[in-house]
Amino acid sequence: MKTRYILLISVPLLELYLLIHLGSKVGGISTLLVVIMTALLGTHVLRRQGRSAIQQAQARWQQGQLPTQAIIDSAVMLLAGILLIIPGLITDGIGALLLLPRVRFYLIDYITRRMLASYPHQQHSEQGETLEGEIVPPTNKPTDK
Repeated sequence: MKTRYILLISVPLLELYLLIHLGSKVGGISTLLVVIMTALLGTHVLRRQGRSAIQQAQARWQQGQLPTQAIIDSAVMLLAGILLIIPGLITDGIGALLLLPRVRFYLIDYITRRMLASYPHQQHSEQGETLEGEIVPPTNKPTDK
């Protein structure tokens, strides 16, 4: 909890410091153009990803599959777009990394493994075994004790 507050305060301060430092090295106009260009890229990613997510989910449904992978991938792309819109070099760097398919794959794999590890009762058999049986209604006979 304390780490979140530290990040909430330190990341914007670090972003501001880096933008001022970049501005002093390459000039204020160039720095402003970088911020505007990454915001435009983020807006483009958000628009494209919104449409793409719906199309992918519909295609999966029509194939009789759950669109979970498409939804998770789209959520990470939406996060990338949001990070690109936020002014700053750190958020832009993270957003740009999330645009790379391999980085998204490893991130999604990591999150999935963490979620499955935290809910061990929901893990499935690696062999994919299915137990067959039938439901038997209870009888009204008293049991011997």
